[in-house]
Parts: sequence; structure tokens; C-alpha cells
Amino acid sequence: MILIILKSALSMAVFLLLYRLFLEKESLYRFNRFFLLGSLVISLTLPFVVLPSFFPRIQETPKVVWEQLLPVEAPMEAEVFKSGLVSEKQTAEKTPIEIHSVYEFDWYLVVGIVYFLGFLLFFSRFIIQLIQFRKLKSTNPLLQKDGYQVVLLPEKNLPFTFLDYLFVSEVDYKANKIEPEIWEHELTHIRQKHSWDILFVEVLKVLLWFNPLLLLYKKAIQINHEYLADEAVNRQFQNKTAYQMLLFSKVSQSQINLSLSSRFNFSVTKKRLIMMGRFTSPGKSILLKGLTFSIVLAVFFSLASSGITSANPISLSLLKSSVEEYERIIWEASDKDQPYVLDISKLDLPKLKQAFDRLNEEEKENVTEFPFFDDGAFSRLQALLKISNKVQVVMQYNAPPPTKQVKTEIWENWKKTKNVELEIDGETQDISVLESYSPEDFVMFEVRGTEPKRFLKKPSYTVKLTSPKEYHRQFILPKKELRAIAAHFVNGDKAEVSYLPKFIFFRDQGMHISRNQDSHIPQNYEASILDAFLNYSPDSYRVGNIILDDDLKIEIPIILIRDGDRKQVFVPLVDDGGTNTESNGRSTALNQLY
Repeated sequence: MILIILKSALSMAVFLLLYRLFLEKESLYRFNRFFLLGSLVISLTLPFVVLPSFFPRIQETPKVVWEQLLPVEAPMEAEVFKSGLVSEKQTAEKTPIEIHSVYEFDWYLVVGIVYFLGFLLFFSRFIIQLIQFRKLKSTNPLLQKDGYQVVLLPEKNLPFTFLDYLFVSEVDYKANKIEPEIWEHELTHIRQKHSWDILFVEVLKVLLWFNPLLLLYKKAIQINHEYLADEAVNRQFQNKTAYQMLLFSKVSQSQINLSLSSRFNFSVTKKRLIMMGRFTSPGKSILLKGLTFSIVLAVFFSLASSGITSANPISLSLLKSSVEEYERIIWEASDKDQPYVLDISKLDLPKLKQAFDRLNEEEKENVTEFPFFDDGAFSRLQALLKISNKVQVVMQYNAPPPTKQVKTEIWENWKKTKNVELEIDGETQDISVLESYSPEDFVMFEVRGTEPKRFLKKPSYTVKLTSPKEYHRQFILPKKELRAIAAHFVNGDKAEVSYLPKFIFFRDQGMHISRNQDSHIPQNYEASILDAFLNYSPDSYRVGNIILDDDLKIEIPIILIRDGDRKQVFVPLVDDGGTNTESNGRSTALNQLY
């Protein structure tokens, strides 16, 4: 949300600077009106526009993790220290980690309250202005005219307009003292519907009251309205000098101060008189308009989001972000008792792929790892879903370390011990600071011996404490990495492939350990793993030992668990053409197995 607001504000600032530098002093009044209003519309919608990834972008990468939805809890046994710093075979108490316990101060709540108070203030002001106009209209005589209505006011004021209402002094109107030039000026505001421009900006000021640029936009739009009205008067009466003298004569007269109205505004008389003498040639007009459109396009493509497929080149995403959607789909397929285990049979693959395709490259690098979107792996995954009654495939992710809470007696023992070095969230602290905390303030601890016991010298220890906030930062927020892929077969067999050493390559009875992972990750690695599950044939797999060699791998190691026995077997990589997953998904080997 912050990035969206910043993008919008930056776009407004650039467009307003463009207007001030190139357009404000030119007699392109109609184009300027279109540009100022269009700039606001573009600035408000630009952060939600998604373009193909080859356009430059400024992209937000939200940190959305599906583990935040669950408490993280597990027991852990501590080592036995005779010093009494930890209890013998201590089993840690379960400590749930929840979102509300991670952050010490809810800044979102504070910002939300401040925004709501500002919104309430500006909304109230806006409503009061509307009520004032309604009161002026309903409590004073009203005359129906052709296309507009005249409201006669008892006070002696300069004329002003709002929507299709022209507010004038009753005394001046009945005495016929309102000059035709002034009358035409105000009617131009009504005919060209200038009040709607002001209402649009006022609504934006209510919603985005914290953005000062809207005040500058409103001022620019209002003075441009005056230029348009002056242009209409001079076009009709063809006496610019007389009109200018008339403006001077009206400068000191009073007027009602209502910010929503199009008033005969004489605070900017000097600018208006100067602009009456300006003329922009057709050639310069074309040049300025071309330059303006070029800069607008450059800003648009620079600040718009990026990262979706060509099948849907531009989409307005006013709902959840694609990252949230992607993580939500994975979360819904995870085991609720074991949130770091993903059951493929519960996964909505088409939706997941659509969400993944909408991510940009930076987002793809930071979301939960699921490296099965290439054609070979994805088609095999779909085939495995069709036979999920025979083969259950699960993805196992690296889980955070289990939490453990300090027992009260151990905590008290720490405070009394002199030979203990204390670390809280990675920072060294004096042991005396424990007086300011309680065991419930931490969700994980570790005790390590730093110096052994010697003659006349006690052993030294380091106690490391981790707060919920630090635990969340270190273990919950980072990208979730795939640790293993497993398949459970209905006959009781289980096959596991470790995903971490995918850059260790095997060939026959040799092994090559790559020092450059990116250049040596084998082709069709993920597809080959899934193909082994899809065409499960355990008796045909090679069994052997691993020795060092320099050859490139053509086989993948699989741990096969059968009748309680574990053994490592090797399956070959599929070739570039792959295998026919539709037919092999119901292969003879599987049919014979079941």
C-alpha cells in the first residue's frame, strides 16, 4: 500500500512539474484542462496497472508467508549441563507464535486511526460546503433560465456559480447592474461544467487528504477555468481592453468564500490579464502536445507494475496481490497439522500456475519454492493428480526450528550465575538485564559451553535468547525452500528425493559436485523426479554406491523405503522429449504393482 501511494504521488508530482514548465503559460486552455484531470486519473490508476515484464518497472515485493496463519509450536530437549543452567532432559513447554505476538507495537493501527481522523475532518468539511450551497439555494428566490438557474442573494456580492446555479446579488440583478461580460463569464463556467472538475478534486482531497499535491492541482485547475471563461468572453465581445478595465474595477468588491464554487476570482487578476495577451502558434502547440504525451507514456511505463504473461497483457488488480493469491493457494493445500508439508492432491494447479505467471521475476524469487511450472514437470504433475488414488505426492519444506521456553527455575539460576555471557536477538547483553524480562518474553533459547572447567576455574557458558519478533524475522519471513519430494504408494512403498543437493551430479558409479550451481543444474531435473513417481518400477532401478568422479550426472538418487528397509537407488534423467505422461501415468508397471 505504501508503494502504491508513493507511485501515485510521484506520478502526480512529475505531471504537475511538466504542466508548470511547459503548459501553464501557453494558451492551450482546453488541452490543459484535459491534461490536469487526466494526470490525476492516470496517477490514481497507474499503480494498479500490470504490464508485460519487458517494460521497466518499480515493483513492490510483499512478504507474504502462509506460515503466518499458524502458530508454530514444538517441544525440544535441551542438553544436560551439570552447572544447572538447564534442567536435566528438559522438555520445553510449547510456545505458540501468533501474528499479534510478533510485533511489539501495531503501527498499522496507529496509521489507520490517523487516516480515519483526517478523512473524517475533510469529509465533514466537504459535507458542510454542500449544505451551505443547498441552504443558499433553498432559502433564496430561484429563477429558472434556459439551461441554468439564478439564485438571488440578499447580500451584495460578486456573481459565482456551482453546477448549474448562478448566484448573484438580488439588488444588482433587479437593477440590471450586472455587466454582460461578467454574466457571460459565469455562464461559461456552467456550460463547460467546471464545477464537476472541482468536485472531483475535492473528493480526492477527502480520500487522500495527506497528499498536498492535490491543493496545487486544484489551484491550477481553477485558474485554468478562469482562462477558459475569459477566452469565451473575449471571443464573444471582441473588446479585450474594455474587459480588462472591467476586471480592474471589480477587484475590490466582496464575494462569498466557498471553495467548491467557480467564482469571479480576482486574486489572480494579474495572471489572467497576462494570459489574455498570450498566443500559442499551431506549430508550437503540436510540439508541446507531442512532448507531453511522450513524457506521460514514459512515466506510465516506468511506474506501472510488471510481470504477467502475454495472454493477459494489462489487468487492473484492485483485489489481493498475486503474491498473496499464490501463497494462499499453497497454504490451502498444506497439511494443517504439519504446515510445512504440501499435499499435491489438494492443490489447485491451474490457479497456482495462473498466480505464478502473474508474478514478476523478483516476486518469483521470493515466494514459496515450487519449481514445477515448466511444461515437462507440470504435465507430469497433472498426470499424478489423475492417479492420486494410487500415488500420493507431497512436498516437504524446511521448517523453522521448534520453539522452547525456559523453565522458571533455570531462568532464576541464570540470573545468579556470574560466568554466563548473554545474547538477546544476537546482541550481547549484561546478565543483569534478565531482571527486566521474564521467561515468557522469549520463544527459543540455546546454552553453549564456551570454556571448559579447569583447575580453580568454573566453566563459562553463552545463553542465547530469541524473542518472538526475532524468531519471526529469522525463520518465518524468509522464502520457504523445498527440502524433499516424496511419493506414497498404495502398496506401502515410499520414495523420497532430497531437493537440496540437486547440484550434485551422478553418473554410473561416479559423482560430480558442482561449484557453479546455476550452470550445472541438469535439464529436466524436476520432470525426472515426477516421472520416476509416475512410472514407478522399483525392481528396475539401479542400486550402487557413490564415488567421486568428474562426469556429468545422468541419474537421480532416490531413497526407497519398502517393507521397512531403506535403500538408495538411481533413476535416469528423462530426455528433452520427455515421456508420454498421459499413457505412462497408467503404465504397465503401475498396473502390475496394484
